[in-house]
Amino acid sequence: SGPLHDHPGLREALSLTVDREAITRHVARAGQVPAYSLVPEGVWNYTPAVPDWRGLDRAARLTRARALYATAGFSPERPLRLRLLYSENVLVQRICVAVAADWKSSLGVEVELIPMEFRAYLAARADPAQWDVVRVGWSADYNDASSFLDTLAADSPQNFGRWTDARYAELLTAAAGEADIRTRRELLQQAERLMLQQHPVLPVYFYVARRLVRPGLEAPAIDPLNRTYSLYFRPGV
Repeated sequence: SGPLHDHPGLREALSLTVDREAITRHVARAGQVPAYSLVPEGVWNYTPAVPDWRGLDRAARLTRARALYATAGFSPERPLRLRLLYSENVLVQRICVAVAADWKSSLGVEVELIPMEFRAYLAARADPAQWDVVRVGWSADYNDASSFLDTLAADSPQNFGRWTDARYAELLTAAAGEADIRTRRELLQQAERLMLQQHPVLPVYFYVARRLVRPGLEAPAIDPLNRTYSLYFRPGV
């Protein structure tokens, strides 16, 4: 249910209007990476998919977004109205305000911002009747694309929007039982491409980590799971 249910074109319009580069540069400001996929770069045995409009400049994206918005039956005179749920946090608040501002300035979308104390937010995000868009984050449990893509499986507790697609489910199931890493990678990439065409999620940025390291120490690069074990540190020469 809700205004975005069964409207992938409208969801695409919302994604097109979010200026990820401006948000990471001027709002997040900690080196976060603009996201156009669910799976980030650097994951083992995987190259993330991207939407077909990734290479368009901002003006072309907005033109496409406004056409999709109009096709869905909305206009500045008849705006889309959305409830955006998020947990109370200074940075999260700033990100959500920036996203809502992009939707408003580009399309005329009216957004009701709904911040909640974290425990109340956890309960509310499990009930889509209380929101139209919910802000969530995710960190992988292990270094594999499936740790991201499985969050949108029909039975996943992280699939808060309850998006389902039979072909997506088939691809995840086939990948889970595939021993050949090349074939498995192709199955997962097909799944991500299919999902991105329907826009059940709107990736904004990938997290980054910052660390202080004493001068004179050498260590391997931090891995994609943000782990570097102290036993590998050694004095520099």
